[in-house]
Amino acid sequence: MKLHDIISRRCDGDGGNPGAMKSTIKLLGVGVLCFVGGMQVDRGSIVQINFSSHLPHAAGIDTANDVATAFAATNDSSANEIANTADFVTKASDKPVERIILLGERHSGTNWITDHLEECFGDRVIVNNEYTRYKHWFQEDTLETENSAVVVAMFRDPMDWVEAMRWEPHHAHDHLQFHNKRPIQLVRKEVSDDDKWWWEVADRMQWKDFVTKPWVGRRGPKDVQLAQTQAGIKGSVCMDHYHFVDAAPCSQEDSPLLKGLGEYKYEYKNDGSEKGFENILDLRRDKIMNHLSVATFRGTRAFLPYRFEELRANGTATLLRDMEEATGLKANCDAIYGKVVDDKGDVTQVTQVTQTPLLRHRRLATKVISKKRGLSAEYIEYMNRFVDWEVERLIGYHPRVSLARSHSLNSTSNLRSLYNIDGSANGGDIGGSGGMKSTIKLLGVGVLCFVGGMQVDRGSIVQINFSSHLPHAAGIDTANDVATAFAATNDSSANEIANTADFVTKASDKPVERIILLGERHSGTNWITDHLEECFGDRVIVNNEYTRYKHWFQEDTLETENSAVVVAMFRDPMDWVEAMRWEPHHAHDHLQFHNKRPIQLVRKEVSDDDKWWWEVADRMQWKDFVTKPWVGRRGPKDVQLAQTQAGIKGSVCMDHYHFVDAAPCSQEDSPLLKGLGEYKYEYKNDGSEKGFENILDLRRDKIMNHLSVATFRGTRAFLPYRFEELRANGTATLLRDMEEATGLKANCDAIYGKVVDDKGDVTQVTQTPLLRHRRLETKVISKKRALSAEYIEYMNRFVDWEVERLIGYFPREN
Repeated sequence: MKLHDIISRRCDGDGGNPGAMKSTIKLLGVGVLCFVGGMQVDRGSIVQINFSSHLPHAAGIDTANDVATAFAATNDSSANEIANTADFVTKASDKPVERIILLGERHSGTNWITDHLEECFGDRVIVNNEYTRYKHWFQEDTLETENSAVVVAMFRDPMDWVEAMRWEPHHAHDHLQFHNKRPIQLVRKEVSDDDKWWWEVADRMQWKDFVTKPWVGRRGPKDVQLAQTQAGIKGSVCMDHYHFVDAAPCSQEDSPLLKGLGEYKYEYKNDGSEKGFENILDLRRDKIMNHLSVATFRGTRAFLPYRFEELRANGTATLLRDMEEATGLKANCDAIYGKVVDDKGDVTQVTQVTQTPLLRHRRLATKVISKKRGLSAEYIEYMNRFVDWEVERLIGYHPRVSLARSHSLNSTSNLRSLYNIDGSANGGDIGGSGGMKSTIKLLGVGVLCFVGGMQVDRGSIVQINFSSHLPHAAGIDTANDVATAFAATNDSSANEIANTADFVTKASDKPVERIILLGERHSGTNWITDHLEECFGDRVIVNNEYTRYKHWFQEDTLETENSAVVVAMFRDPMDWVEAMRWEPHHAHDHLQFHNKRPIQLVRKEVSDDDKWWWEVADRMQWKDFVTKPWVGRRGPKDVQLAQTQAGIKGSVCMDHYHFVDAAPCSQEDSPLLKGLGEYKYEYKNDGSEKGFENILDLRRDKIMNHLSVATFRGTRAFLPYRFEELRANGTATLLRDMEEATGLKANCDAIYGKVVDDKGDVTQVTQTPLLRHRRLETKVISKKRALSAEYIEYMNRFVDWEVERLIGYFPREN
């Protein structure tokens, strides 16, 4: 079962509280999480997800004092509400559990917990460390018996884990500095007692070299031989049940053993692309998501994720209680006392006086608690900037310090600030005395406050409304689809499942100063900007720039706090990529020029006599377009600036960018192409001066950046819309939302929605108007070009659907 499949599951039951109201939201596609007045649903539901976090911030547990504070916090229900992360998944079954499976990356405490569970339950059930393959690796849904396994997944703080991997890079021999300066030879040689340990032949890499080195394995002679033919690739028998494209090397003959680090092997991206990872941080991100997805596998009965730091500090009493509940078996062992190491390396036993032990404890072996090596401030700053904290928050980890420069996508310190919500601020007990408050995290984008399933009152610091006018906007292609969608919007239960994070409004007594429209190319931004200008432009500024022009990455630069209402436009990824291929505005290198030479990077203004772009170039084939790196080139002026640090830092770039954020920086290096505008490619929005692997990676980061505008200091209200929704429904709801956000009355008529059927015929949607409608100009609704089955299959596979779900898009059936 894929991650997105679990979203379609419904949760039933009232949790034993008849006065409670039910709210259903999405969590990164891992599941539909049902709360009944803040209480978990009862076991009659298909999937039960419990929220519990024994340590509010396990990443910060380093001293006995921290542990004491953490224990105190666990007795504070409000602290627990904010700290909680998705924890357990349990599926109902009448059959006995067949096995307990322990998964986790290297250096995550897996050996310790496996041995402990074997001692406690191994006399009655199989305890092992393999699902599809060995515990450290990517897993697939391969267990034959449905709901047969209880899975424990172990995680460790990213900063400590990467440092542990640098200290002992198990299986990753290329992440060492060999004394002879040559990489290890890829020929299988078994280890003997006479062989030297790895540290006798190699040194550890410096942290910066280690964390930035590509995570890509090499292929030895046997793999090279197999790769000569498709039959060799498809028929290959690889280590750990991998396919040839999933790891390097595939062949055990090409995997040398290094004493103390095991056999040589690097996993590739778990998508069949035969591409390695850019670095160890990218590997970690994908591994976390893969191990979390095991909760959805057919063979998984129960899924219990734990943080290593949590078990180390609290001990294993809670783990054993959870295992007893999941397996129906009694633990034949004693739980282990928790211990922590202070800054001096001294071991302190946690006596848990503030907790009633559920089982009799014993001491935790000191060897489990290795003294933490000091992490440099530079390392911590780097990790704060480049770790994918949206994914880390799913397992309860957070940055350790703030960065001075916060335009990194991954650190998203601004995103966090919005959602440190005091849900009690005038939230009250809305909807009656039976309502209970529940607070949970959604993809690290926020802590969402519900009171008995209803939104918190407007007096609270931040109000988040959940609404989705079309349950599946990506599928709206015909008038019949629209009618079905409208019917669904009148079904409250359908709305529960369809909802996505929609509006953010911050309280302010000052008038709105401007309306800002943001959105990528080909997302309907011109149409909506013109419409809002007509409706509100006589009383408030309406423009399409926050930090920079509407299409680009934005930063928090507005001087006046809470001064802008921001409308963000999005479009279905399959249609958007095809529209970009059809007309790649600003992306001239994503054309096939007739003279087979890329455009010359010298500024030349366009005249009426110049040829249109389609007269000098052809569109690329879709596969070439979607896989081509999204990387710009630098012209003569940029090359001159790059000669010195002063040139780079003092450069004045287009659209208020820094030199490292786009190519070219200099307008002199940006030629204009008639019909496509000036040449420019954005780089990753993290200061790394790295381009994107392809347009899909650009889209993922752009979505996250535009959503983060909700958290900017200058943003009063943030209203995201799908182009398809406005096209089908018209703009009545948009204008109503704008009136509410600005306090101004729209001086215009709303536009009727229309859709185009498979024949290209336009059908008017006859919704009951909230405002008087007028017709939508036909030119806005261009007939959709047919998308090939191969293209749809590719996009279903490689689009980041976890991010797409945040804005209401889903894979299509081919």
